[in-house]
Amino acid sequence: MAAATSLLSPIAGIHRDDLLKPSVITALTLVAVLLTFYSFQHHLGDFLFVLYLLPLVLASIWYPRYGLVLIGIVVAGSVITIFYTSWSGLSPNPLRYSLYAAVFVWIIAVITVFTMEGRATLGETLNSLRMLHKESGGRAAGVSLRDGATGRPILSDTDLGYVTEALALPDPAAREVAIRTLGKSGNPRAVAPMIALLGDGHRGTREHAVRALGALGEVAVEPLIQALDDPDWHVRTGAAVALRIIGDERAIEPLIGMLGDRNRFVRREAAKSLGRIGDARVVEPLIHVLRDQDTGVRGKAVTALGRLGDIRARGPLQQMATDPDPDIRLAAMDAISKLKN
Repeated sequence: MAAATSLLSPIAGIHRDDLLKPSVITALTLVAVLLTFYSFQHHLGDFLFVLYLLPLVLASIWYPRYGLVLIGIVVAGSVITIFYTSWSGLSPNPLRYSLYAAVFVWIIAVITVFTMEGRATLGETLNSLRMLHKESGGRAAGVSLRDGATGRPILSDTDLGYVTEALALPDPAAREVAIRTLGKSGNPRAVAPMIALLGDGHRGTREHAVRALGALGEVAVEPLIQALDDPDWHVRTGAAVALRIIGDERAIEPLIGMLGDRNRFVRREAAKSLGRIGDARVVEPLIHVLRDQDTGVRGKAVTALGRLGDIRARGPLQQMATDPDPDIRLAAMDAISKLKN
């Protein structure tokens, strides 16, 4: 956790991993676009299209699940380029640009397939290694054993230890496999490692941990409530989301307290969670939050009050219908329509 904490930005409290990769891709793409326009304007030819290879390759490796999106961007970019050059009187060669697009699409597809295949192979490898752990009775431990009533994987102590160790692997894909396994296990001993991952430096890992905690269910409620006091706002935010997924009423009072958190993202998720699992107790606190300085917090509170449908919110919501933010005004009118008469 110390290594993960060191990744926090000292200014905004945002993990560098959340910004570095998209920033690199964006910067490289902008450079390629600017140089391409310069090349067009000075009739230097279209050799600069090779500059797009680097951001496309990085995007394909870092975000393999968005391969189809990248292909769509390439196709759209090619069409825009042909129209631009035609409009500028540069006499484009549609066949040449189509060949460029085809090469880019082929590169993205190959990288995406091999990367996703690597993820699947990694999962199979972890599963095979777990199978090597034998319980004293000689049965294979791990995901091969399932509770007949719940269908959950049963993890022996040895197996649980192995999968927990996999959470520290540097490869996010390896951590994802281990996280999913622990989330499905329902084992109370999986809760603490999952909560620790809510502060991980990789956003995808944090998101998987939130879903896994939600899948663990009731055994995770009390530890998650305690995690609402964690100094890392990522952990507090993840805990609020996981508690919303579980939907246990024990979280209502602690989440009400989080409406006053110093971090706006925590307040937003707390308000949303209260709208999902709250009862009459949360109406007044949510009404109070309508005065929050953050637009996102006010919007979540408005939506939550509409979901709860308590008539006490009518007056405050009518006031929110005049909020400076147009999205909040629309949300307030929608919430008012849902109130019980």
